[in-house]
Amino acid sequence: MKHSIHPAGALVALVSLAFAVAANADTFDWTQQEAVADNGAANNGLGRGAAILGDTAFVAATNAPAGGAVYVFTRGSDGVWTQTQQLNATESPDGADFGCSIALSADTAVIGADRTTLTDDGNRHQGAVYVFARGKDGTWTQTQKLTADDFSAEAQFGDAVALSGSTILIGAYNATIDENPYQGAAYVFTLDGGSWTQTQKLVADDGIGGDDFGNAVALDGTRALVGAFYGTGTVGQSGAAYVFEGSGSSWKQTAKLVPDDGAFFDSFGSAVVLSGDSALVGSLYAQIGDNSGQGAVYAFDFAGGSWSQTQKLVASDGAASDALGNAMARDGDQVLVGANAANGYVGAAYLFARGAAGWSELGKLVASDGASGDGFGYTIALSGDTALAGAPLKAVGANSSQGAAYFYTQAASDDIFADGFDGVSP
Repeated sequence: MKHSIHPAGALVALVSLAFAVAANADTFDWTQQEAVADNGAANNGLGRGAAILGDTAFVAATNAPAGGAVYVFTRGSDGVWTQTQQLNATESPDGADFGCSIALSADTAVIGADRTTLTDDGNRHQGAVYVFARGKDGTWTQTQKLTADDFSAEAQFGDAVALSGSTILIGAYNATIDENPYQGAAYVFTLDGGSWTQTQKLVADDGIGGDDFGNAVALDGTRALVGAFYGTGTVGQSGAAYVFEGSGSSWKQTAKLVPDDGAFFDSFGSAVVLSGDSALVGSLYAQIGDNSGQGAVYAFDFAGGSWSQTQKLVASDGAASDALGNAMARDGDQVLVGANAANGYVGAAYLFARGAAGWSELGKLVASDGASGDGFGYTIALSGDTALAGAPLKAVGANSSQGAAYFYTQAASDDIFADGFDGVSP
């Protein structure tokens, strides 16, 4: 299959410095590196999609020419991240939004392009997803293009993707279901004989038009979690998240998660992460006290055959309109949560960790050169001791909204779990 790859051997613009996360300035030291694309231009929006796994990171500039681009960054033995490749999808027209969602696992990458137009009959934005594989020489090559077997106009298939083993879960939050516009769906693809094949389409048992089911998806083995941030939750349009269990073509809805204090237009389900019997759901417009739109994250645990809300996470210094929960990434017992509207859209990201006493905030990441309107935290990625936050509206030189990616590496001496972290912030 044809693909477009542009290697880039030179180090991209990086700024390295050491600083402490805000909440625990005496405890946690991180190293920040700021990266921009070697061919970045105004309005490219680098940082609108991101994923990281070990020493490999993907960062998307969805507004770049040719329908969007995804840049591969690799961390060297010196700890420095360097751009090593540029990926563009085949048959990706301008405006396709390639890179709007990214999932990484071992040597496979799944990249959404939710505004791809598949037909020339006037219907638009059905959406597509591209699978890339890493070869022995480290080069990523497109191997397959995935589309829904019943694609509809404006479905935006690929707005959210998740990957676990031999299963891909793809959200299409604007899909029309039984003539209900924008009800949304999620599609299961399974790897069989080296090829990915659609095996099931998931919809909410109580779904209605306008739910936007599939705006966020998470996958862990035989369990899936799907957000519907306009769904009927605690009250109408407060949002909901749905749990599915299964494999292949036999997935079934087993639970519907709603917060115990949801309110109209909270957007519960704006982001979801899943690890075993633990789920976290973002609610970016949740009101906290008198702060409208401050945002929150709700923790749910599965025990005794059912799911129950166990905690509500908020930022220690949260303010109105921060939108905490617009993006999340989890690795083990740590979760990084974006608040891209904080401080006048400068943006921030908060790190929480879970111990025996539950989830606690550890600190706050901000860009050393953050400015109003950058949107830092629009996308979030986390892998081990490394975090990644996108700032897609950041100006680079004279280029407005070129965008940037910020890498953070936690010092080995700050391994909280090595010291028996109990869930209470130091």
